[in-house]
Amino acid sequence: MAGIEKILERIESEAVTLEREILEQAEQNRKQILEDLKSEAEFERAAALERARDDADKSRERIVAGEKMNSRKRELAAKQQMIDLAFEKAGERLTALVGEPFAKTVAAMAARALTTGREEICFSRADFEKLPADFAGTLKAACAAQGVSFEGKILCDEQIRASGFVVRDGAIETNCTFDALLRQHREALTPVVAKTLF
Repeated sequence: MAGIEKILERIESEAVTLEREILEQAEQNRKQILEDLKSEAEFERAAALERARDDADKSRERIVAGEKMNSRKRELAAKQQMIDLAFEKAGERLTALVGEPFAKTVAAMAARALTTGREEICFSRADFEKLPADFAGTLKAACAAQGVSFEGKILCDEQIRASGFVVRDGAIETNCTFDALLRQHREALTPVVAKTLF
């Protein structure tokens, strides 16, 4: 029996040793797995942090670009308002002209608008009353400077409300009121006005 006991002791000793080795190997595997998981988690955390930084940078760039665009829009709107105001004030100043400055201005405009010299030049009641008594002479002189001989009529037309005049040649009318001329030439004049203002 002593041989069996020795075999059993040896088997038990080998089992204990094997168990210890298995437990040690399992512990080493557990530590390696934990180490691998920590490394993988650290890598994922660093990648997520980098993605978050990239997203934040892109978001900041979009916000800054959006604000720059909004600022530019506000600046352009303010400039447009100033240009609109300049045209409005120009119309008001033209409408406010009286006496010789008014006569010379409309005579020069009419001389450029006439083609035959036999057209009628029609004014609103308010503008007709602003014309000096010698306006026909002023108009003829301005027409002569343009190479046109004025033989038409200067009339008051109650239907005209705006300041300036209308050139009428039979059924054909050319609106030369200040508002109409400013609208007509606005596109061409806007860059000049903008350059002057800004």
